Amino acid sequence: MEGVFGNPERDLPPSEALSNRFLSLFANGMFTREQLIAYGVQHYQLVARFTKYLEYILLSAPTRTPDDWKVKAFIAENLYEEYGEQVRGDDHPALYRKFLLTAGIADVLKVDSPLSEDDLKEILEKYIVVFPEVEAFIRAHMDMAHNFHLGLGALGPGHEWAIPVMFLPLIEGLKRYQEARQQTLDISYFTAHVEADEKHGELLRKAILVNATSWSSQERIRSGARASLSLRAKFWQALYDGVLNTQDPSIQFRWRRVFSYL
Repeated sequence: MEGVFGNPERDLPPSEALSNRFLSLFANGMFTREQLIAYGVQHYQLVARFTKYLEYILLSAPTRTPDDWKVKAFIAENLYEEYGEQVRGDDHPALYRKFLLTAGIADVLKVDSPLSEDDLKEILEKYIVVFPEVEAFIRAHMDMAHNFHLGLGALGPGHEWAIPVMFLPLIEGLKRYQEARQQTLDISYFTAHVEADEKHGELLRKAILVNATSWSSQERIRSGARASLSLRAKFWQALYDGVLNTQDPSIQFRWRRVFSYL
């Protein structure tokens, strides 16, 4: 059977999600600490909700045949990989918070006392004003995850296959930033995600191949992939416009007033 994009391997449709001005500029490492944090707090919103998408897809997966149950097992394994690290305190949102702490978010927020990871989690999830494009991304993926085939397209080609491509310029930029500033960042979220998504992408590819058995199911998977990548392109564009492409990035820091003791 021909794959979802005309090839059973991991071919991705052309998309500005994979190659765009934000990623190109970020790869140079020429950004301020404030710009780095402004990017990071927006990206964190997507990271913190990814397992919720998988949970919805797992619930919406059919259970009519033995192959259906195999697919549920593939998705459950992917979800376990995302959860499993949490036992050691290294789930992906926790890794991202470590990145933000080492990047200096406490200084950007002008926190006088030490900022614990629990405090940071609460700030990020309750008190950050997120860009409209971030809200649209999350809302649309929540909706797609309730439709099994749309969700497979969104999280397979749209996420697990695409993230290694998108994250390479991010990693390159973070390494150059560290060298230029002689500052050590915890970028394990980015490097671990690239490594993990090789396996996760293979699991979702198997799930897609089992379910892409008709033209209509293939088209729904394609639609989910295209929609996810389109939303990601808008996300990167919003970050370019609101974080990197400005003479005074502080104008874009739309923080809400947080705790009184901060």
